[in-house]
Amino acid sequence: MQTKNDVVDRFFLVARARVIELAAFFDRVERSEGELADEQRAKTERLRKGLEMLLDSEAQKAKRTHMLFSLPSDANWRTKLIDSQP
Repeated sequence: MQTKNDVVDRFFLVARARVIELAAFFDRVERSEGELADEQRAKTERLRKGLEMLLDSEAQKAKRTHMLFSLPSDANWRTKLIDSQP
């Protein structure tokens, strides 16, 4: 099993690049003209909420963040798929 130090040494540069990429995204949005439409505002708010999740003390950050960006699942998806077939 890897140590915490090993994990930081291995993944730091990739994580750093992703943080910079997110900062650049928000800078571009802020510098752009006009107002955000409701759909785009909701998208940026989900990104902000995801960033807050990364900084909280709760476990399973990847799972919780993934769920934030996932569509709700439908337990009856198979039935609906079969019913939609010709």
